[in-house]
Amino acid sequence: MQVGIDVSGLFWKYRTGVQVLYYGLLEGLQQLALHDDTKFVFVDLSGQPGHSLPLGESGRFEFRGEVPLGFLQGFGDTGAQPFKAAGDIWNCGVRFLRKRLTRHPGYVNRIMADLDVVQVWNWDIRTSRRAAHVINIPDVIPLIYPELFGRHFIAATRTSLDFARDKADQVLAISEYTKRDLVEKARIPESKITVVYPGIRRVFRPVDDRQAIEAVLAKYGLKDYPYILSIGFLDPRKNVTGHVQAFERLTEDRRFKDFHLALVGPPSLATSKVLQQIESAEARERIHITGYVPDDELVLLLNGARLFAYCSLYEGFGFPVVEAMSCGVPVVTSNSTSLREVGSDAALLVDPEDCDQMAEAMKRVLDDTALAEELKARGLVHASQFTWKKWAQGHLEAYRRC
Repeated sequence: MQVGIDVSGLFWKYRTGVQVLYYGLLEGLQQLALHDDTKFVFVDLSGQPGHSLPLGESGRFEFRGEVPLGFLQGFGDTGAQPFKAAGDIWNCGVRFLRKRLTRHPGYVNRIMADLDVVQVWNWDIRTSRRAAHVINIPDVIPLIYPELFGRHFIAATRTSLDFARDKADQVLAISEYTKRDLVEKARIPESKITVVYPGIRRVFRPVDDRQAIEAVLAKYGLKDYPYILSIGFLDPRKNVTGHVQAFERLTEDRRFKDFHLALVGPPSLATSKVLQQIESAEARERIHITGYVPDDELVLLLNGARLFAYCSLYEGFGFPVVEAMSCGVPVVTSNSTSLREVGSDAALLVDPEDCDQMAEAMKRVLDDTALAEELKARGLVHASQFTWKKWAQGHLEAYRRC
């Protein structure tokens, strides 16, 4: 069996959640001990040069891509005008032509001619004439919160759901809650859907290097304070305002007046409104907005935190919860959507729309050393169950059912 996995969208500047899932799939497939002739072909239909993947020496893995009009060379940065402008126009034109050519069915079918199963790229679906098709859908968030996404992304989500319902042979969901959404909101037959939990990146682990931790805390202005950490886009879905309000109620108690709140994450389309609400908070001087933080620093921020709070209003999975657990940090999270199953009994679960309940849960953890240590221990055990090998095994079983 030859399995094609479309990785055309994998080569952006930053790794998004979907990209993490695909790199994790590659890592997990390399860990499987297979006893048949299954081969995995990672297909790049982007039409752009310079792409590759770390496939190792195994003959089971192949990277396959073709650059249309490969004889056309791009211009580097010539520096001075008007040459730079002319070069930019040329490069843009070459990229446009290549993209158009990769949309042609003849190009796609030639690349995929010998594949038995194809896992499509969710946001730009291209199919093989002869193969069965699998799609992995992490969530339906763009349909629940359309104000947080551009029209193109919303349309791509609808297209992927329609494809999953009408054309896909197998559909993978990353939580039971997402599976329920796919059945109820997209009318995808339940018999098509399999739940496979993703793994956790190895960078997230307990760190004993206090010097490294303190250096990062100093960089983000957190070295001199005990702090609560929260991660996610600065938008209403992540319940940023709810976290701030719960933090304010927490620090009304004199025992916690020295605590700070660190909000880590990039902006979204609704960030300006959230920032206005934060600026008006009474505890504003103790709230740190870091923006995007790279993983090698994020793991240190997690290890330095007294508590991780992730009371999001809606998630398809909730990577930050398990990443925090992997670092040995006690977690308070939502008792709704997928976070109930992801947090399980290794976190304190609260109503994300009840700020008093959120604040009380934070107090319990910060005031009870035994509870905090118990949550740390449970979290480490719980997080260890989420592996890329299991993620890959679930995919392989879906491919074989096609």
